[in-house]
Amino acid sequence: MKRLKICSVLLVLALLLTACAGRNNQDPASDRSHTGNAGDTLPAPVAPGGNSETGPSPAGNSDTEPSAKSDTGDGNDADTDSDVPDVSAPEFTVSASFSALFPTCPDSVTAVLANTPFPNGKPDASLQWNDGAYDQLVLVPRFVGSTVNAYRLNYTEADGLQLENDPVYSAEATDGTAIFASLDRPEGFPAWYVEIVTPDGKRSGMTLEFNGRTGTPAYEYICMEPAEEDELVKAVTDAHIVPLTAADLNAFVLAARKCGMEPWEAAERCFTQLTDIGDGAAFTLSYGHEMAGNVYSFRMARMHQFYLIEAYGIDELVTGQYSIYEQMGNELGILGPSFTGELPDLTWRLSGLTVFNKLLAAKEIRVSVNGEDIGTYTLPQDQFCTLIPLDLPEQLADTPISVDVTIVSAWYGEPDGAWIDVYGGISSNISGAL
Repeated sequence: MKRLKICSVLLVLALLLTACAGRNNQDPASDRSHTGNAGDTLPAPVAPGGNSETGPSPAGNSDTEPSAKSDTGDGNDADTDSDVPDVSAPEFTVSASFSALFPTCPDSVTAVLANTPFPNGKPDASLQWNDGAYDQLVLVPRFVGSTVNAYRLNYTEADGLQLENDPVYSAEATDGTAIFASLDRPEGFPAWYVEIVTPDGKRSGMTLEFNGRTGTPAYEYICMEPAEEDELVKAVTDAHIVPLTAADLNAFVLAARKCGMEPWEAAERCFTQLTDIGDGAAFTLSYGHEMAGNVYSFRMARMHQFYLIEAYGIDELVTGQYSIYEQMGNELGILGPSFTGELPDLTWRLSGLTVFNKLLAAKEIRVSVNGEDIGTYTLPQDQFCTLIPLDLPEQLADTPISVDVTIVSAWYGEPDGAWIDVYGGISSNISGAL
């Protein structure tokens, strides 16, 4: 019998972290999503505590249309308890400059930044804060009556990043306000924090980050945080198990409720990694997460810590686990400690997908699993995250599940510029019980 060395779970966790790190280094969408959790790091004198979600809007695109009805989920558009402006309230009038550029977008968005070189055309500005040759932007607040502030950031080794007490620039939004400014994004540490105060006094904002790998995205969104942190968001954030911001996770929670599912139920169905919290023996291995052109690819498997071998790739790990199972059966508990009877084949299947459309650019995607097309789906333009429950047959767990997601069309721009992030749900007879 070939001698198989059982390695510690730390080896595979290192592989997981390496895969996630590689994804962050290679995917502009990932980089573009970390541009403004200033409330977590900056002690703002006027308490700007908002999170940001970034990415382009359908600005200046002649074929922009209202969001198509997604064919994902069960169509249940349940209301959610999120602290976002009530756009139906009389005091919240959407500015003409915003609605002209962005006829549909998530409710949480309070402003958008269009950044040079303005690939969809430079929006007309009604106000100019300053004039500079670099890092030009046009900031468009969503609601009439909002206050727009730009604070300087200063860095010291003792205190880290600190906001200046008073904004350098400030403006009250009227109907049609669009602000031109040149706010520098130096390497090393950010220099500006932009804040939106909606008419009811709620604050949201973002730090203007330098991105040396992919450049500043064409558009960045400033979003309001939910009033209360969801249990799943807190647990996943504390566990550091996925390379996502709280804003990303909040978008997942909203998408789950739109599908009529509770967040943990949605995670189990469409994003299994989010459930890998605690002392269970099984965990989800999700590897690759790379985008080439308009195709996003990743591979995944369900692993058991007592059936691991020393390996440096997902294929070898999966075949090694299956080989141990063939030799030892359930002796180490891969089917659960209470399992009795004839041993079944070890199987798994892809049960769903979670698609983060952070740029709000991807419109239609085609999904292929193990080289076989399974369907085409529309991503709503008013959601940063869309869930796609799937009903696929089981496959033998001796090879990983391979997923390719092709962006077929875009709400604006070209499909190969409509960056997305995709994660999967996997169901299996591999037990997590110790």
